[in-house]
Amino acid sequence: MNSTHTLWYGAPAAAWTQALPLGNGRLGAMVFGGPLESRFQLNEDSLWSGLPHAYTVPGAKEALARARALLAEKYPERLAALCQKCGMTEAEFGRIEEASRKMYFPYNEEYGMYMQDDNFMYKDPVDLASVPAEKLPLLFTLHPLNLWRWQVCKQADIVLLTFLCSEFFDKEQIRKIFDYYEPKTIHDSSLSAAVHSIVACAIGYRGEAYSYLKHAARMDLDDVNGNTAAGLHAACMGGAWMLIVNGYAGLRVYGGTLHFDPMLDDKWKVYSFKIHYHGLSLIHI
Repeated sequence: MNSTHTLWYGAPAAAWTQALPLGNGRLGAMVFGGPLESRFQLNEDSLWSGLPHAYTVPGAKEALARARALLAEKYPERLAALCQKCGMTEAEFGRIEEASRKMYFPYNEEYGMYMQDDNFMYKDPVDLASVPAEKLPLLFTLHPLNLWRWQVCKQADIVLLTFLCSEFFDKEQIRKIFDYYEPKTIHDSSLSAAVHSIVACAIGYRGEAYSYLKHAARMDLDDVNGNTAAGLHAACMGGAWMLIVNGYAGLRVYGGTLHFDPMLDDKWKVYSFKIHYHGLSLIHI
């Protein structure tokens, strides 16, 4: 064997940045190695888990540095204890900082928006309106490894991102993401409809906002997903509250300050709710 083509390592990789990268430009893996078995981290996790998620969080790269700086300023003893407990060293923080600088966020220039993943638009399209009712929810009738090879989303992953990180998106970007992914989302998750209603409110889509409000609010009353017999969808109930507060009232928290951008449905005269913020005061709106 030609020794110039052989890689030798003294020990398995302890961190992601030490692992050996392999890939073909789209599918990739980081090989950690080991004397008895090898560990691989795959970048195309939906190939195995059957469940794509949106990991493209704007601002995520800076979050750890901000958190560390705040801890160092206000709670230096706790930071030191936490670093000791987790085995974090300055060298490890340096590797994390380097990885954050090289972090990849899939952005499609043609569509002008961030993508759920960098190959979603290349998957086979499907007309969800043509799917027979008896096949719904699709998650119960198709194996995930087959289902996620289509342009289909179970729930509002990247649409949710535009709500949770709304300060990083303008309304036009949110509208593009909603318009692209909404027809491709099957809402097999009971959490999806409330998120779509919240984001529809943010971009002024009154019809869609109210339609998804009914979907979320009547999830168990109408047994929408056909599984209410197994238990009530408590998180969906919370989502129904959120779609009023964060959706129609437009509540967001920017820089520690409450912001509202209210909207009233054409059929309504008033809505009200109470929020308790940072233990300071009870607000009735």
